[in-house]
Amino acid sequence: MTNQEIATQLSARYKVKSDTKNALAELEYQTGQRKIVLTPAEGWAGKNPEERKASAEKVLSVDVPLQKLLTEQRKLEAVLTTLEGEITGLEDNRRANEWDIRSQLVANLSSVQPANADRNTDTVQSAVDNATQAAMDMKVAPKAPTTVQFGKPASPRVFQPRLATPPAPEPFSEDDNIPF
Repeated sequence: MTNQEIATQLSARYKVKSDTKNALAELEYQTGQRKIVLTPAEGWAGKNPEERKASAEKVLSVDVPLQKLLTEQRKLEAVLTTLEGEITGLEDNRRANEWDIRSQLVANLSSVQPANADRNTDTVQSAVDNATQAAMDMKVAPKAPTTVQFGKPASPRVFQPRLATPPAPEPFSEDDNIPF
């Protein structure tokens, strides 16, 4: 599945998820309103909280409109759970595709071995751009290392991309005026 197909499916599911959440919120509101209507003005019968709770459950459990609202609410909660699972699966697929692209990019960049790179940076940049584009197009499988020559025999150096490392922080001295 391509990233475009995944994005299309994700956007459709995000819309359905939003609509489902809105419908669920409306059902929860209607359920609350129905319970208020069913509550007697003097409160539920009973001497203690357990008896009042039992009295409320008895009345609420036989009210057909309330039971229909609760059934619809449970159905929407199940739909919402299913949608969240599908969305998670699609997002995982998208991330896997992104990592495949990164892996191909690293393989293609690792296969470029510019010799004497300081003489002609345009050719080196061109080789890197070509490898990057090939990895993004996902049309080129990683190849055996090749050598980019600039009019001289290839040197044994291999181009290795490296991450820049930030300098280590300097320790504080007693003379430093720290405001806290």
